[in-house]
Amino acid sequence: LKAAHGAEVDEWKDKAQKATEELKNLAIARKVSQMKLTAQARLPLNTQLVAANVAEFDVPLEVVEEACTLYEHHIRAELSQRGESAEVAKGNRCHKWRSDDKHFFVQSPNPKEWKYSIDWVYPEDLATRQLFESLFERLMVKEFMKTNTLGFKIDFENDIQMLAGSYVVRVGARDCPFWHVDYEWSCDQQAFQAYTLMTPLYDMESFSDGHLLYHNLAHEECVYRYKLGKAVIFGSGFEHATQPCTDPHVKAFLCFNFGTDKMDKYWEALAPPAGPPLGSPEFSQVVHEHIFKLGALRNSKDGN
Repeated sequence: LKAAHGAEVDEWKDKAQKATEELKNLAIARKVSQMKLTAQARLPLNTQLVAANVAEFDVPLEVVEEACTLYEHHIRAELSQRGESAEVAKGNRCHKWRSDDKHFFVQSPNPKEWKYSIDWVYPEDLATRQLFESLFERLMVKEFMKTNTLGFKIDFENDIQMLAGSYVVRVGARDCPFWHVDYEWSCDQQAFQAYTLMTPLYDMESFSDGHLLYHNLAHEECVYRYKLGKAVIFGSGFEHATQPCTDPHVKAFLCFNFGTDKMDKYWEALAPPAGPPLGSPEFSQVVHEHIFKLGALRNSKDGN
């Protein structure tokens, strides 16, 4: 009887502990939900997309065509050959290569884990990064951010700057969307300091899926359709995912992360791991120290 009673007591203790954990998790979920609502109220509202901190604007087609030429001449064949290599089959999805005088780095999750193929291609030296800088300067995104009426408020000293430039290249997409934000929810000025830009290299009008899923203010699932000559930009708190698709077509995009140039004020939000990736770990260190001056900044923050 004592053994049976002890087992019953242990069972009730276990149930009580689980109930307590569930209540804690519920309280946390409610707190996060309230934080999101507070953030949404302060972030720029796009009434057409019925979502916060997101916008669409026109980009010059000649700049997109130039980016497409760079991709076709120096990246596309490398990714295709790389995708069929034994190294990739083993799960090695990081790779550096040189094409003419240009240097690149690709990083990808394992397709067996993600259920589809996606590559992030970054410049791997300062000269190649400068090509991305040139494209960024001519996409008119800085002008849009400074003159729009939606309420974007990047705080800069000299100018809005490119943080990272890349190509995003994918085939297919998982059946279950991977919902995420590029930049975490924030209720302070930090929420306005970093954004992502995506624009397709090719016309996607004929594709019925494989576009961009996002949550609107009512947390409803919506679809943003990519259009040639249009860019979508989004920042803190914009919940999104790749729309599931099964077609075999390669979908390639020019991508930029951009924002404030006040690294001394916002470096905690922009330096890894909070900020966007810049390329390989080795080249990221070069960018941090020689472009963003984060090495000296970190030393000053540490009191060295």
